[in-house]
Amino acid sequence: MAAESAIQSEASTSGASHHDTSYDGLSFLSHMVAGSMAGMVEHIAMYPVDTIKTRMQALGHPGQRLHRL
Repeated sequence: MAAESAIQSEASTSGASHHDTSYDGLSFLSHMVAGSMAGMVEHIAMYPVDTIKTRMQALGHPGQRLHRL
């Protein structure tokens, strides 16, 4: 009984509810937009780096034979 009242008082004093539609003051739509923007920035920043890395890997080391004929 004491544990139940402690849990209820903790839930009521924390101010958080399962029915809140915002997190950190942002709505679900704002979180979706922020996540989309973060993904776009990551792709824009990393695509050139990944392209250079892939080309360097494909070239190999100087003097290395890629195929044996």
